[in-house]
Amino acid sequence: MYEDFLKDVLGDATSKENEERYSLSKLIFMSWISKKLKEYEQEQFEEQLTKTLENLGNYDLVEDDDINDLLFLFGYKMREDLRLEEIGFNNRLAQHYGLEFYYLELLEILSRELGALFSKNINDNREKALTDFLFHQHIRACSIYSEIIYLIKGGFGTGAITRFRSLHELAVISEFVVENGEDAAESYFDYLPVMQMKDLMFQERLVGESLDDETVKKELKVHLREITEKRGKDFTNLKERSDYIWAKKYLKKGQNASFNQIRKSINRQHGLKPYKIASNNIHSAPKSIVSSLSTSSGTFGSGASNIGISLAGTWGTYEMIQVNRLVFSQLIQEKESELVDRMQGMFIMKMMNHLAKLLYEDFPDKEAQLLMDEEQ
Repeated sequence: MYEDFLKDVLGDATSKENEERYSLSKLIFMSWISKKLKEYEQEQFEEQLTKTLENLGNYDLVEDDDINDLLFLFGYKMREDLRLEEIGFNNRLAQHYGLEFYYLELLEILSRELGALFSKNINDNREKALTDFLFHQHIRACSIYSEIIYLIKGGFGTGAITRFRSLHELAVISEFVVENGEDAAESYFDYLPVMQMKDLMFQERLVGESLDDETVKKELKVHLREITEKRGKDFTNLKERSDYIWAKKYLKKGQNASFNQIRKSINRQHGLKPYKIASNNIHSAPKSIVSSLSTSSGTFGSGASNIGISLAGTWGTYEMIQVNRLVFSQLIQEKESELVDRMQGMFIMKMMNHLAKLLYEDFPDKEAQLLMDEEQ
């Protein structure tokens, strides 16, 4: 009864040929059966196997030391083989896009240096909401840009474009707040305790009980009363689903407080196309299954790819530079900022603009070359 089963499944389970041909889980499975055959008489093994087959749907998750030992025995080698393949892939990727990766890394370094200059010159002026707002936004922008570069260098363009989406939103919100001035920055910060209370109420609804110390909730309620007096009841309405209520005052009358309206209010057109591409990959609508950047067809592959990375690289750079420009503009307006720091900031912006120009020109061409080679 079991001879055909064992013949089909086993073979020489530990041979190098089978090790390369089968998946890790199948290799462990075959080795486990081989081990059991050596430990038990065939009749005992058949009884055990029959019992296992009868209970397959019960998901028997009892610990099995033999399975765990085999996992680490074969898993280590397979993991190392895959790691070496990954290193080879990354080396080839860096060889093809070497200059473009270099430009991205220099842009990241310069962005952080501009942020350090800004931080140095505003330490005594952080009480201004707009200055504090840009300080926090720039730190977060640098962090997101760093993630984009990391994903690009790993060949994960689809993941990188989704992080671009966050950077695009951050840049648009920053431009909007700067355009509307100090009061808009104060409004942005005033909405923070409103969102904190919303989150607290959401968590409590999930578990049916309070999750935080009552002191925390009392402090939040005090903040909310103060903000209500300052901004009105609509501003602190905890049933309001939009998290952009803080921006409503600066939009046209009758417009909904949404990211889309914020973007329209500052006439921000750049970045719309990659933003849509990123959205297709973030959400699970039917279009998502054919929106991958990692294949020429748009269908999803199983891992890293040498195509689909230039879009996130160029547009991520564009958004990072927009935030850098806002910070530089604020830096040179600071009366207390040192002249030498303002001059250094200007040099940083000039260098970043040059690197961005090279990136915009070369990165898509390098990718197009790979696609052309594949077609030929």
